[in-house]
Amino acid sequence: MPTGTNARLVRRFYQTLEQGDYDTLTGMFHPDFVFYPQIDTPRPGAAGFIDAEKKHVDAFPGIRLTVTDTVAEGDRVGAYVVVEGTQGGDYYAPPPPARSAHALLDVQPVHVQGRKDHREAGPL
Repeated sequence: MPTGTNARLVRRFYQTLEQGDYDTLTGMFHPDFVFYPQIDTPRPGAAGFIDAEKKHVDAFPGIRLTVTDTVAEGDRVGAYVVVEGTQGGDYYAPPPPARSAHALLDVQPVHVQGRKDHREAGPL
């Protein structure tokens, strides 16, 4: 796939995560995908990613994941993502403080592997 198509897939990935559309998100992962939220904690498949990240998204109703920049080369895309939201649910131990949070995600390499329907992508 052309690098522009790959970058659009990465943007769509974050939009889908922001919307909490986990069924669509599941279809965007390569079958062999393994998510490493920590270097020693592999979580296989889309279910591993969603299980690890759903609690973050759910703790911030109306969360915004804005991809501000992408860098694409071949089948890899780096994304600079701004994360914004107000905690409204449980997020680890502390109760919701009812204040806004703003975070930046560093450039994250994403491997995009095309299929006939061009919908298979997932973070490395």
